[in-house]
Amino acid sequence: MRRVTTHYREVATSSGKFGACPVCGKGATRARTFQQTLNPFNKGSDGLVKTEEQIRSELQARKEAWLKRPTYHAACHAKVTPAFDEFFRGYLAAALWSSSDTHPVTQEDVELDKFDWAPGQAESLKADARDFFDTHYALLAEYVELRVNDGRKWEYAGHDFWLNRCEHGCGFWDRDCGEVGDKLADLVGHGTDYPNIDLTLGDDLLVYAQ
Repeated sequence: MRRVTTHYREVATSSGKFGACPVCGKGATRARTFQQTLNPFNKGSDGLVKTEEQIRSELQARKEAWLKRPTYHAACHAKVTPAFDEFFRGYLAAALWSSSDTHPVTQEDVELDKFDWAPGQAESLKADARDFFDTHYALLAEYVELRVNDGRKWEYAGHDFWLNRCEHGCGFWDRDCGEVGDKLADLVGHGTDYPNIDLTLGDDLLVYAQ
């Protein structure tokens, strides 16, 4: 049987940036190409095939967001990944132990740390946690050295990220870290790029993020 290969037209935009790496402080240059193809399977949230204009608008938005983020050396970015893993672990833990919902069977108010995440839900929270960590790494690195901790400094910073963004009455601003804590607190919560997230307990007794 003869195989037919269909080639779809690519829509792309490229950009480069230079800046001081937040980890080592040395200059770093990065380049990136953002692309999609015009094809009948590339659809928007409305279920309609994206036009070239829509694709270019999306690519421009992604490029602008990327340009605003710090410029890391690849090796330095890999070096801070263990710190992010600890930060994200603390973030997820605080999300559960600080949240409650009505049990779908008993109708009682229950704490969500007694339940498991629904498949994919914890992972869905990772992207903007990583974005916050990468974008504000230098400030976070100062913060974890100032905050009282028992050695789990990045885990506690993850706690504070969740508590502050979800307006639990504590977080970065009340850990006696002065201006550093205040600056981080101003970056999260209502009206910022990191607004409140609600957790709910599903009928399957698994936790979902909204």
